[in-house]
Amino acid sequence: MSNRTASFESTTFRFGLPSGWFHQPDSRPPLFHGPQGAELIVSSSKINGDGSDDQRRDLLRRVLENAEKSMLEAASHPDLRVTKALQRSTTAQGQISRLDAVTRDGSVQFVQISVAHQVTVILFTFEAPVGAAAAFAGFLTSVESLVWV
Repeated sequence: MSNRTASFESTTFRFGLPSGWFHQPDSRPPLFHGPQGAELIVSSSKINGDGSDDQRRDLLRRVLENAEKSMLEAASHPDLRVTKALQRSTTAQGQISRLDAVTRDGSVQFVQISVAHQVTVILFTFEAPVGAAAAFAGFLTSVESLVWV
């Protein structure tokens, strides 16, 4: 039985789930299912400890670099073709990196977005059949609704 919720919350962040999305209970990392066969995996890493602000920023930078490296490695799979190269930006949610790919046969889209803020890096991995516009819009709404707690 699925656990239908309106939002998901961890110890450091919370985001809204669009209509039609549900969290698969006890999944590690958290897994969400959406309309049109869409799936969302949410991985995160929190920095703990008593280091200086400079040490914290350096460690956060390294964790974000690791997330981006993971995104690039996933997109280099021979069955995938990158459709939007890694792009970086800064928003109210934090430092954001995004990479888009599609299967070589054009049937499935993959989008990975990492978000870094203060002590946490989150990696969102979205997968859905190409043409699942509503599911993709819902995924982007979830990322945009991200709140740090």
